[in-house]
Amino acid sequence: MEKRTKTKLIEKKKWLVFLAFFLVSIMVGISFGQSKAADECKDKDKEKSPKIATPPKPAPSKSVRVIAPRPAIPTPAPPEQRNDVSEKSIAVHPKVYVSLCISSGKVRVNGWERDEVRAFVDGGSEVSFKIRETKGDEKTPIWIEVLGYDGRSRVRTVKTKRLEPFNTFKERSGIGPGCLSGDKIELDLPKNASLKIKGSTKETTVDSLRWVEVNNTDGSIYVSSVSNGVNAQTFRGNVTVKKSGGKMELGTIDGDVIAYQTDSNEIGDFLNVKTQGGSVTLQSVGQRDVKVNSVSGSINVIGDLANYGRYNFNSGYGAINLAIPKGTSCAIDAQYGGYFKSEIPIEDVKKGQFENVKSVSGRIGGGSCNLIFRTFNGSIIIKRLTEEPVIANFSRPSHNFLTNFKFKVQ
Repeated sequence: MEKRTKTKLIEKKKWLVFLAFFLVSIMVGISFGQSKAADECKDKDKEKSPKIATPPKPAPSKSVRVIAPRPAIPTPAPPEQRNDVSEKSIAVHPKVYVSLCISSGKVRVNGWERDEVRAFVDGGSEVSFKIRETKGDEKTPIWIEVLGYDGRSRVRTVKTKRLEPFNTFKERSGIGPGCLSGDKIELDLPKNASLKIKGSTKETTVDSLRWVEVNNTDGSIYVSSVSNGVNAQTFRGNVTVKKSGGKMELGTIDGDVIAYQTDSNEIGDFLNVKTQGGSVTLQSVGQRDVKVNSVSGSINVIGDLANYGRYNFNSGYGAINLAIPKGTSCAIDAQYGGYFKSEIPIEDVKKGQFENVKSVSGRIGGGSCNLIFRTFNGSIIIKRLTEEPVIANFSRPSHNFLTNFKFKVQ
């Protein structure tokens, strides 16, 4: 009985364990099914909900350098052209200094006895005066500038960094909107006045002043009766100076130079002449320090040579011709590529040659002055002057012909 009872109890326990296991498995299955159904519902909701497109990621931006265009550079306005006459005058100091620039026109300047400056323009710009400096209690103008516009109007000069050859050349020459221009320009100044002109003129004539400086880009320059110094420079044109004194600087690129009856005010006064394509003629010059340079033109010197003077003549391809009195006293140092000839006897002659360049040294008379010649492809001729000639057509030296005297150049 006890064995059966134990066996029945064991079987009941097995059935209870089996039943408990079965119940547990059923509960696990139910929970798994619920979770799967929930996942399926979520998937269906995702399919039903509208899809939002995500924007693409922007590409990395590259830094771009933007250069703003430069503004156009304004050019100075040309002087106002007029067809009427403009004239003004101003009371000044007797030794006034007058400066001006010329953009175009034919210019004539005269010295007179009045202590007054008068400016006259025909068929061109307006005229006005700008007082730079005064002197004395009365505030008398001693430095004035002549302007090519009405003094009440404003003229604005624009400076640019762009350097073109022509613009640079114009800037250095002083050509600008404040310059005078016209068909005919005249100035009357006191005889003791000093004058400085820059610009471009057809022709510049100056007479009877104390000191003159003319820098011209185009056109001939004629100076007469200037007592205390001349500086005349032009690029294209002739330079002519007569009956004037003091220190002198004369130059031209394409033109002839003539100096006639010049004088020395002090011992140190000089005469310097430069030309490239033209000839140089000096007659009766009184300066003791004379230097002439010509690239391709001839050099003609006529008249007395001062005691203890120094004369230096240089020409690349032209001849050097001298006509001097018989009693001249100078030491000679010559180098030349052509030949050397003298009508006046030379003592203590020494000759030499290096390649194609020949040399001669010696003295005429006592040798108190120095004559230095340099011409690498030309000849040197010294002639005896018996009668001093006169330069033909002095005011228009187109050929520098000499009347009553001719150099015979081979």
